[in-house]
Amino acid sequence: MASQSEEDYICPVCCDIFKTPVFLSCSHSVCKECLHQFWRTKGTQECPVCRRRSSKPDPPVNLVLKNLCESFLKERNEVRSSGSEEICSLHSEKLKLFCLEDKQPVCLVCINSQKHDNHKFRPIDEVVSSYKEEINTALQTLQRKLKHSETMKGEFEETVENIKSQADHTERQIKQQFETLHQFLRDEEEATITALREEEEQKKQMMKKRLEEINTHISALSQSIRDMEEMMNASDVCFLKKFPVSMERVQISSQPDPQTPSGALIHVPRYLGNLLFRVWKKMQDIVQNMSERRLVLLGRSGVGKSAAGNTILGQKEFRSEISVTAVTCECSSVHATVSDRSVTVVDTPGLFHTDMIQEDLMTEIMKSVDLSSPGPHAFLFVFPVNLRFTEHDQRILEQTEMMFGQEVLKYSIILFTHGDLLKGKSIEDLIKRNSRMRHLVQESGDRYHVFNNEDENNREQVTDLLEKIDTMIEKNRRGYYSNQMYEDAQRRREDTRRGRGEKTAPNRELLKYSIHRDHLHETLTQEKSRLRQIHIFTIRDHI
Repeated sequence: MASQSEEDYICPVCCDIFKTPVFLSCSHSVCKECLHQFWRTKGTQECPVCRRRSSKPDPPVNLVLKNLCESFLKERNEVRSSGSEEICSLHSEKLKLFCLEDKQPVCLVCINSQKHDNHKFRPIDEVVSSYKEEINTALQTLQRKLKHSETMKGEFEETVENIKSQADHTERQIKQQFETLHQFLRDEEEATITALREEEEQKKQMMKKRLEEINTHISALSQSIRDMEEMMNASDVCFLKKFPVSMERVQISSQPDPQTPSGALIHVPRYLGNLLFRVWKKMQDIVQNMSERRLVLLGRSGVGKSAAGNTILGQKEFRSEISVTAVTCECSSVHATVSDRSVTVVDTPGLFHTDMIQEDLMTEIMKSVDLSSPGPHAFLFVFPVNLRFTEHDQRILEQTEMMFGQEVLKYSIILFTHGDLLKGKSIEDLIKRNSRMRHLVQESGDRYHVFNNEDENNREQVTDLLEKIDTMIEKNRRGYYSNQMYEDAQRRREDTRRGRGEKTAPNRELLKYSIHRDHLHETLTQEKSRLRQIHIFTIRDHI
């Protein structure tokens, strides 16, 4: 029930504060809009309160009441805006209770109103405490979601950058690979045209020589004809005197006529016959080589070469175990598909053990060459991260260059094993602190990688290694490492495949290559001496 002061400003029709009140002849006031709506409904112009008929179709506005209503509304709005939202708008009483059904605060008068009949009420402070706990729980949930969303936003932004970086890197690789194919086609075109020009020059020289010969023959015939014509016009005695000589000259000049030599023309089928097929076949070999990777593992015994090979292959193929003696005694190779590409890993024994017999060393070197022919894409020098680098370790790359030929270091990568021993430390810091390790990395063109062979499911470390190998190959502008030693090994393999190969001992063939037996023996002797000195110094340090 509205307060008395408020009832004075309520329209009897809409039961709300007057809006443009009009004054009827019966002294009652009604909202102008409510009055016209009432008249349209009833069909007669009568007062909604007393039913007295109004003589005026458009009653005048009650300006006094209108001004009072506006003042009342203004005053009420000011009260509400000044912090009086705790006052009931209907009864102007303080809001102390909370209706559980309507979910609204009410005053003590409201609980007896018909609107809240049979409703349950609770003190506001009790409800506020319960609701604040609920809101606080929801707020914490929203804050966690906001934090997670911000984290995801950062990841999404990073992903966008990675997508762009991947796209740019992939685009460069696409261009480089197509450039490789374009260069191959240009080289094939140039080689074919060069061969054509060489044959052209050769056959032009041959025909030039034949032209000189036939010109000499024509000159001789012409001279014989002139001499015989003169003899025919001479006297009988002179004719008879010259006849025997003339007939002899005629017989000499009556040799077989020169003929066009066979094969004088350009052998066109040699260049155009199956040209597209031959080029396609060579291109197929290049594409196959681009997707294939041959890797040779090098290093001392016990550094984790075989375990690294198993990590690359993603399966246990090489024997690997903790042992005081060498586990790998001879070269072996395993082929597998890794990251959608064909990968061949060649595992080697400790080729840098100077106690190894010279003949056995040469045999294993030659065997690794045969297994990785036509040439390895990368030499992986394996060192554990916890190795105490000696002068001998530092000279391993130099020994490899002596064994396998020059420029081998352009195709080398240092592969550190036992990455789990870093325990969160950076390999860069370790390289920076160890001068011998730093020198070794610099010798290999600052190319290095870390393997954790214990983390077998981490294939990302293998993918990263293959990407570094791809980058090295692109920088070298050459598919794989090769020299005369590898070319001869490939030729032997092809001959063996065709059934023409001779079974020769690898160590005998090795004498033809860059590893000279005497030089190798001298180097091994020097290495033994160095190792003995290092061993003596190490014993002294321990003592």
